[in-house]
Amino acid sequence: LTLTDGEAFRCPIALPPIAAAGELLQVLEFGTVFINTASLHFRSLAEICLSASRALCFPTNINVYVTGRNRATSTDVHTDNHDVLILQTEGVKHWRAY
Repeated sequence: LTLTDGEAFRCPIALPPIAAAGELLQVLEFGTVFINTASLHFRSLAEICLSASRALCFPTNINVYVTGRNRATSTDVHTDNHDVLILQTEGVKHWRAY
């Protein structure tokens, strides 16, 4: 689990410190929380990955990014060495894909 300001700051954090929704909102004032391989930590996400892997005939993974309100950037500009499908479930963000 990592906290980032979307630029140069990245800080690995352990769970918990977040025990309630209010505490998550406080953490999000500092930036974005992202969970790589979230499907290894949450059963519902693991089930989605298993279903997608069966349908697509290759392994899948889910990373979760949670960004606080009024933040223009959720993560630094980067490239991935794998195919990516972005599913935004709430809010408004302007994405740039290169």
